[in-house]
Amino acid sequence: MLSAYGRDVRWMPKNGDKFLVVSPDCLQLFATDAESGRPTVIAQHQIGPFLRCFDIHPIFEYLVACGYASGRVVLTSPCRDASEPATLAGREFSRSHSRQCQGLAWNPQQQYWLAGGFEKYNRTDYAVLIYDVWSRPASVMTAATVDAAWPDRHGLHKLSWVEGTTTGPQSVAARPLYELAQNETAYSLAWFTQQHRTLVAGLSHRYVRLFDLRDTSKYQQSLTTKSVYGLSVDPFNEHRFCCYVENTLEVYDLRLRNNNKPVFSVNTPNSAPIVKAQWDPVRHNVLTCLTKDSTIIQQYHLIQPANAAAENAEYTHMDRHVGVSFNAKKSHVQGRRTVASFEWHPFVENRLVAVSTFDDPDHLVVDTTVCEHVSVDWSPTGGLAASLGHNMMAFTDPKWPASEVDLSVVMHRRATNNYGQVAGANAFTSCVTLLEKDDAADDSLKWLWRWMERLSNLSRNDDWHYECRFPGVCSMMRARLSQNGTRLEHKQLPDQGLPSTRVYIAMERDRILRACGWGSLTGDRAEIDVVIDKLIEKGTSHPRAAAIALFCLRLKKAIEILTKASDADDEKHTHLRLVAMSLAGYQGTAAMWPELCAKLLPTLTDPYLRAMFVFLSCRKDADTQFEPLLQMSGLALQDRIAFASVHLADHPLIEFLDQTAAAVVQDGDLCGLLLTGIKPTEDCIRLLQNYVDRTGDVQTAALVLIHGGCMAPGSTAPAMLTVAEHPLTPSSTPALRNTSRSASSARLAEEGTGDATPGLNMVEAYLSLLNSWRMWHQRAVLESLVQGRTWTPGAQSADSTSSATTPTHHRIPSQVFLACTFCGKNVIIGRKVARPGQVGPDRARTNACCSCRKPLPRCALCRRHMGTHLPPESGKHLSTLQLIEIGSVR
Repeated sequence: MLSAYGRDVRWMPKNGDKFLVVSPDCLQLFATDAESGRPTVIAQHQIGPFLRCFDIHPIFEYLVACGYASGRVVLTSPCRDASEPATLAGREFSRSHSRQCQGLAWNPQQQYWLAGGFEKYNRTDYAVLIYDVWSRPASVMTAATVDAAWPDRHGLHKLSWVEGTTTGPQSVAARPLYELAQNETAYSLAWFTQQHRTLVAGLSHRYVRLFDLRDTSKYQQSLTTKSVYGLSVDPFNEHRFCCYVENTLEVYDLRLRNNNKPVFSVNTPNSAPIVKAQWDPVRHNVLTCLTKDSTIIQQYHLIQPANAAAENAEYTHMDRHVGVSFNAKKSHVQGRRTVASFEWHPFVENRLVAVSTFDDPDHLVVDTTVCEHVSVDWSPTGGLAASLGHNMMAFTDPKWPASEVDLSVVMHRRATNNYGQVAGANAFTSCVTLLEKDDAADDSLKWLWRWMERLSNLSRNDDWHYECRFPGVCSMMRARLSQNGTRLEHKQLPDQGLPSTRVYIAMERDRILRACGWGSLTGDRAEIDVVIDKLIEKGTSHPRAAAIALFCLRLKKAIEILTKASDADDEKHTHLRLVAMSLAGYQGTAAMWPELCAKLLPTLTDPYLRAMFVFLSCRKDADTQFEPLLQMSGLALQDRIAFASVHLADHPLIEFLDQTAAAVVQDGDLCGLLLTGIKPTEDCIRLLQNYVDRTGDVQTAALVLIHGGCMAPGSTAPAMLTVAEHPLTPSSTPALRNTSRSASSARLAEEGTGDATPGLNMVEAYLSLLNSWRMWHQRAVLESLVQGRTWTPGAQSADSTSSATTPTHHRIPSQVFLACTFCGKNVIIGRKVARPGQVGPDRARTNACCSCRKPLPRCALCRRHMGTHLPPESGKHLSTLQLIEIGSVR
């Protein structure tokens, strides 16, 4: 509809340098000069008075439909075009009685359909009429005019002509194809781009209704609102449309059940009435409106929430003022002339054409480019970056080191590669494989998933009776003390080079060694040899392999490792040969060997080589003599813990573990989970929180909590499930908070260790991040892991039966239901409830709702009512209703 000033402007759909200015009495076609940039009139066409609305054809851009106050709809053209059908210009569609035409809209795909909105005349009239502009009355059709009226091009098929009649889609007389909205007044209407048979119309100052031309007997959806003007469908999201009334601009989302509430609503400054509202056809989530007697255009950048489809979702926005100058000679000076209308360019970003309220040709229209905001930011290393639209400019000092990779990009890439998404026994193996190829992953992150993989295997192959599947070393040792008191077994392992050496042996200590990546010291120590051989195969871990062999009292093995490594490259491993020769001359702590070690230590840079000399120098009966080695920060945490579990008694070991745990929790070191374990305790949650605060990697923290079972309702172990057996339907974040918070908080209350809120916040933050990335499948898999199976302690012991080797799981209730169109209640629940005393099958009506007795919806393919039993074909004996229920949980 024309603006309050009776003037409007539209870009040509295909030609990017031409636009049409519509005045109350004429159509003016402008073209922007490439050299001067000034628009000039290239064609002009006089039209009749009382023009109310118009629309340009999406294919034949010089074909314009004009609607008048008398109800006439006339097809006209400001100039003749070779591709335009010659018979269309001048065609007129009118009714028997006069009623004002309020709006026109060409169908974007069915190019011969034109929709018009009209005022109400009487109760039997329809407000929305859809014409077929290619149709002609049968009485005027002749053989000579058929080919001229319907050329065989532009997607139109030939017609079969018979004298006086025609057959085919265009054989309908010049009357509406469809009549909609009886006894209403239409104020605006718009087609959907993809759903080309769907139309939305604003009616009678009360409703915005959705019509589907496949079923014109009733409207498909209705919203109760007074905002019935300026309907415009979002070109990038057809679920949304905008409309306005007076000074209120609103945006609605058709996906919401309670869609009477707009997802975005804003009042214009100074309560000025709105003249026009339009979505930006190039940029996402940009809405623009013009108010009456205004010299600026309001622009709103909508910020979509993560849960945009939720019932209570509300958009936020950032607004800006776009100034328009109509001074042709000084375009950079903002004029004071009122803007009558505007139009964004259909495919050039930030290009705008505006028309003023003055008739002066030099100040009538302006074709300009709106400048974007320039965002400037300093980097911590001194670089400067500025963003302008899609362009980024960065100024860096070459003296400063290159900036690190953005963590958000790293997390997005890992999520795309299904980081932590694989369920079942291969969950941890897939993470290890993925991180081995990731250059941004540090050693602690890679070690974390290898450690979880080892403990997962131990829990299946060992008598695992701990409170969680990933217990910490501290929990293991305290479990031993609670069972055996202070009694401890120790023995001397045979080694010719290290006589009288005492080590401590226990079942829990063997588990600690396996968890640290070492092996059991019981038996022939074959597990230790396997670990050492794997380190040697890497080619870069010879010092660590030799140190582990020495700590396990394999002095001869350590000398062999260093000797072979030194033979591989004389220049690079010269120090290894020197260390091997020194170890070969070891004669105990009473000889001159310690003095020689004291002189050699300052020349060694490798921490493991230094640790070997420290171990041999301070090897005595007292446990405190190993304190210098245990405090060496260059050694990996798991190696220090494994060394302590071999050479320290219970109480000194517990004291060392507690001190080390406090330090790693404070530092947020992922390797500290070896001490704290993965469970909803204060130490574990605080360690992960400090890790997130230090690195920002909320992705890893959330995945550790999920796979560690800290979020599984009612369980104390990870929720392991097969994706094919459980639903992938994402649940809402509040539901996750309600189910998981209660279980985790209850367990923490019983243990008296703290609050699980930080852990829940980390998981919810990552799920919201996946929502913002539109990774619905990845989020659904994680929520299935949270609410899926629960692992039972001891169910996978070695002496368990085969039926107990698989983790027990609980059936997840359906999250998607078939709802009645009228009452909104679940049809499945009502159908499955059995009546008392019922013996035979349910013979109730399957075409009506069990609650309100209204008819159930029909299938789009077979047109049967939902719930109708299918014939027993191809072995299918399930009803449609049962199939829907099965599909809701798969």
